[in-house]
Amino acid sequence: MYRLALVLAAGTFAGGCVEPGAEPSLGTTGDAIIGGAPTGTGLYPAIGAIYEGGVICTGTLIAPDAVLSAAHCFQEGAPPPAFTLDHDARGAVTTIAGAAVVMHPMWDIDRPIGDGPQLYYDLAILRLAEPVTGVEPLPIPSAREAATLADGMMVTLVGYGETVDGDPASAGLKVDAEAPIVARSPSELQISNPGEAQNCYGDSGGPAIVDLGEGPRVVGVVSRGATAVPTCDQGGVDTRVDYYQRWIRQQVPAACVGGQACAGGTDPPLPDPDAGLGAEITGGCAAGGRGDGGAAIALVVLAAAVRRRRRAIE
Repeated sequence: MYRLALVLAAGTFAGGCVEPGAEPSLGTTGDAIIGGAPTGTGLYPAIGAIYEGGVICTGTLIAPDAVLSAAHCFQEGAPPPAFTLDHDARGAVTTIAGAAVVMHPMWDIDRPIGDGPQLYYDLAILRLAEPVTGVEPLPIPSAREAATLADGMMVTLVGYGETVDGDPASAGLKVDAEAPIVARSPSELQISNPGEAQNCYGDSGGPAIVDLGEGPRVVGVVSRGATAVPTCDQGGVDTRVDYYQRWIRQQVPAACVGGQACAGGTDPPLPDPDAGLGAEITGGCAAGGRGDGGAAIALVVLAAAVRRRRRAIE
């Protein structure tokens, strides 16, 4: 048995644009639930690792040149990382250079959060320097499909996290597991119960995938633990992709939505801008401007709200 894993961000980040600057220094703590297995060859080809000399986070190809991931995977003061679709990223890998990072404009890692699903804006897009060929991007759900999400529904978790708790060298192999949706808010999903397979150190930004009747959809993006407990045994919280569909499609017009925007299909209309806060947000910011030096990363025990942000280490 293997565990899905992601790293807690041992520090603070500034929200907004990601710009060139100093490399972060990261640490890791905590336990993980064993419950996954190495992903079979050829499965989930659109899922890859955010890569910077090692696995940083996980991401999902939603267009040939765009990767959906979590905002906390990226830092102000750092250049855009690369992306790899290699099944095993523990050794030499083939990478696609990152060109820019666009974070949701409301993202702020210092925003107070409590337990369970809330509203946190932990979403970002890594733009690639060149399109990926020969791999079909994974669609995001349409509003109609997302309306069928329900508590108890099983989703597939996929990530590149550690398989030995506290051992960064064990990260880098694509792993998957099944877990249930436990609770929902309009903008987030709580996934997995204590004792069940769940995301942990190394899978940050990775997807929750489910077939909603017309093929697999990426319905969630790993954000943080479900409680202030800094271990991986209390379940996790994912950002709901459907809530941010309008913003995602404004940034990535080629994103596949509900199967309609792929393979020559008809693009569905943008969601009603009055349908919710997530639909109203526009804009964002991309990497490449003048930096301010970035945010410092403290390798110390931090407040529980900060420690719950999950990010991979190298």
